[in-house]
Amino acid sequence: MDPTQFDRLTQGLAVGLSRRGTLRALLGAGALGLSAVHDSEAKKKKKGGKKRKKKSPPPRNVCLTVGGTTICPSDRICCDSQHSTGGGCAPLGFPVCCLSDMFAHPAGTTCCDSPFSGNLGVCDHPGYPHCCPPSISGCCEAGFPVCCNDPEDGGYCCPLGTICCPEDPTGCCPAQAAELGAESVASAPRGAISTASSRSAEELPRFEPLD
Repeated sequence: MDPTQFDRLTQGLAVGLSRRGTLRALLGAGALGLSAVHDSEAKKKKKGGKKRKKKSPPPRNVCLTVGGTTICPSDRICCDSQHSTGGGCAPLGFPVCCLSDMFAHPAGTTCCDSPFSGNLGVCDHPGYPHCCPPSISGCCEAGFPVCCNDPEDGGYCCPLGTICCPEDPTGCCPAQAAELGAESVASAPRGAISTASSRSAEELPRFEPLD
C-alpha cells in the first residue's frame, strides 16, 4: 500500500467511516498489491522465457565410399567408391583416395597395390593407368598393361595379349607363340615408365579414413 492510500484510510477511520467502508478500503488496497506482484512475476517470466535458438549443425553429406556409407562435412566429399582403394572423406577436387600413399588425388588417378609400384604408389596421369611392379616401377599407357624391363632405357610396355620377348629386350611377343620364336608385334609406346613421379607428396592432401 502506498503512503497516499494509507493516509486516506487513516483519515477515513478518524472521521468515523462505517465498518463496511473501511473493509472495502482495505480490500481495495490488497487487490492493488496483488496486482502489482502479479505484473512483476509476469514480466520476470516473459523476460526469462525467451529461449536461445540453438545453432544448427553445419550441413553434411551422406555418401557411398569404399567400405560402405559415411557422412562427410559439407567442405569434403566421399572417396570415389569405384576408383579409390581407401574409404573416407576427401577434400573437394580430390576424390581418389589411395591406401598406397594415404593421399587423396584428382580424378583420373589410378591407385597401385604397393607404395613402390607405379609412381610412388599411384599412376597419376589418366593416359597411363597401368601400374608396373616395384621391380620395374612406373606406369604404362592405356591398352599396354604389360610392363617390361629394358636394361638400357629402364623399361617399356607391351599391349594386351603379348609378353616381353625373351630374346628381344625391346620387343613384345604374342603370348602363345613366344616359345616358337614368333616375330614380335609392333613396338610398344616408350617413355611411359618413370621411376620419378611428377608430383610432390607435399602438394597433395590426405583423406580421412573410415573408423
